[in-house]
Amino acid sequence: MTELRVNSPAQAMHGSFPQAVEDAVIESMDTHAELARQFLGRERTRKGFAKLVMDLILKGFGDRAPEEREFIKRLP
Repeated sequence: MTELRVNSPAQAMHGSFPQAVEDAVIESMDTHAELARQFLGRERTRKGFAKLVMDLILKGFGDRAPEEREFIKRLP
């Protein structure tokens, strides 16, 4: 966002940035509600999402967790 590139954080917080964040959250509410319904409505979706989140977290650990990532690959 241009406002953040050309202004200090304090100036941006006194400008249109807070309203832009609020607008983005409001505009995304319907999408997030639908995603939540899909997640909660299907066990397979819940398990797949949990597997994805775990894999991303373990990848963030770097080489500390290669065995754990192999375990995730074997999950149904």
